Amino acid sequence: MAKGNCEFKGTGGRYFIAVFLHGIILSAITLGIYTPWAWVRILRLKASHTLINGKEVSFVGTGGQLFVLSLLNGVLTVITLGIYTPWAICTICTWKAQNTLIKGRPNRFNGTGIELFFLYIIHLFILPILSCGIYYFYGLYKLFVWIQEHTQIGGEKTSFSGDFRPFFGFILLNTLSVCLLYIPLSWPVARLFKWQVEGLMVGDDEEVEHFPSNKTNYIVAVILVLVGLMIGVLAVGLQIYPYYKSTQEVKSLQLPKKQPPTPKPVLPAKTQPDTKTKAGAKPKVQDKAKPAKEKAGPTQEEIDQEYKLKLKTLNNLIELDPENENALYNRAWLHDLEGDLLGAERDYSLVIKINKKNSDAYYNRALVYIKMHNPEQAFSDFSEAINLKPDSVDAYCNRGNLYFQQGKLDLALQDYDKALKINPNDIDLYNNRSIIYNAAGEPGKARLDLQKASELGQTTDKDQPVLKQERTTASELPPVKVAWGMGLNEVKIPESPVSGNIHGADFLVESAKIENSILTIRQGDGFFPDQAIMIFMFLQADEKLEGKTYNVASKDELEIPHVHLQWKEEGNDVPKTKIFMRDYTMKLEIGIAENNSIPVKIYLSLPVYEYTKTYLAGTVQAVLK
Repeated sequence: MAKGNCEFKGTGGRYFIAVFLHGIILSAITLGIYTPWAWVRILRLKASHTLINGKEVSFVGTGGQLFVLSLLNGVLTVITLGIYTPWAICTICTWKAQNTLIKGRPNRFNGTGIELFFLYIIHLFILPILSCGIYYFYGLYKLFVWIQEHTQIGGEKTSFSGDFRPFFGFILLNTLSVCLLYIPLSWPVARLFKWQVEGLMVGDDEEVEHFPSNKTNYIVAVILVLVGLMIGVLAVGLQIYPYYKSTQEVKSLQLPKKQPPTPKPVLPAKTQPDTKTKAGAKPKVQDKAKPAKEKAGPTQEEIDQEYKLKLKTLNNLIELDPENENALYNRAWLHDLEGDLLGAERDYSLVIKINKKNSDAYYNRALVYIKMHNPEQAFSDFSEAINLKPDSVDAYCNRGNLYFQQGKLDLALQDYDKALKINPNDIDLYNNRSIIYNAAGEPGKARLDLQKASELGQTTDKDQPVLKQERTTASELPPVKVAWGMGLNEVKIPESPVSGNIHGADFLVESAKIENSILTIRQGDGFFPDQAIMIFMFLQADEKLEGKTYNVASKDELEIPHVHLQWKEEGNDVPKTKIFMRDYTMKLEIGIAENNSIPVKIYLSLPVYEYTKTYLAGTVQAVLK
């Protein structure tokens, strides 16, 4: 930096009390009110250490003046949403110049707000954004240079030669002082003052050689913008790449995820506000007045009203008792069912806050995090679910799937090994582990697992296994076409595999299971089914599943199972769900369990919904969970 004809004699040690004690400590204690007085003290100290072309300098401004000026400019800046900032800076610079005297003659600031506005927009807003913030330091340098060049010292001609490198040194030292709780801040402040003063050339005499006006170094500006853009692109790439990699690794073979545990039913609110509801109780449907005329089926408005009624009941329970664990759990499950992932995550978190040992809440929240594309949180929750419930086969399976997606095959195999020790007859685990062995370059072990899965009832293809979460063992009879109808008279359930029509599309069962008294018949082997029917039977603890039969007429309303209809629409990977609690027809016969499976015969017709008739009939062998 070319040196001018001015001198600064201050050092960091001399400014320690003024900067740290007054500028930091006292300003913080007074919530910033003392700051104007602290700055006046610092400016007076700076003036006492400065010689302008051999002339002494004094500062006569007061803290009260600066306080009023700062307050007024601050209000105007807030009101204008920051637009007034350049004019506020010029106002402060004008006050500072008028109160800085060189042998009794005040300085003069001739910069304008509109001139500074364009510099401010370009160098402190647009270019910093384009460079991901890197250019901001050079923009600050341009601001300081502009202020110096527009300040006429002692009424004489003034020029400035300060370059960027010393100023950047001040920025680095200032950053270091922030890391050290501002204790060494006085040293970078003294360095800044020295840069400002010794870069000045002041005087009207002919022998005084003034510096040329400072110009923007476009090479530096372009380099900073390009570097910032590269850093920004790299940062975005690092965020996207892990997700992209995980999807590519399992593009052809995607491991299935286990379904979440079913909700724990709670009773409607009792008259006593402090009554706790019990998990496992069968929910009751409120009595409703019978319509004067029969309806073909509930309208969309009525179906939505049912959902709102459920949600209202749970909200009432939670309002009466904000720590009702079961009600919060059920509301979280309902939010998840309706696609409100944020609501589900929030309520599961509240359940965990109330009961940190609720393994099902951790497990279900993990599945919500997977849907939210947050594998790190999902991994953490699966691990906690395993800690609380070491025999949780599904948690091991899903955590193993996460390891597989991340390419950590050894850890994935460890989780599947642990799961198989708990349940050595789980077909899914053998089938999935065979894929991991194949990916790990151990085809021999993969074939052994496929053979074991086949022995347990899993149909396999030697060239490329097809992953199924559950698989039926229905007899190989051709499907029989059934028709939609809302009556039970003379209903005969065919012995052929379950088939029918779901929401306008042909349906042929691919898997079936009964878990926690919920019968799920689905088509599609992904995490979400392509089509599915879920029947909530609400069995009591002492009720037996085997031999259970249901004959539901379309007019029945009380004490009947709830039916959940799921289907995917074109272009949407997440299925829609509709709930039917009445106005449907069903004949359901459950046989005798054998080898972890149970025969089921079903005829089901749901009311007309959006001009489609959903129905299915046939026989299926359901896996018991």
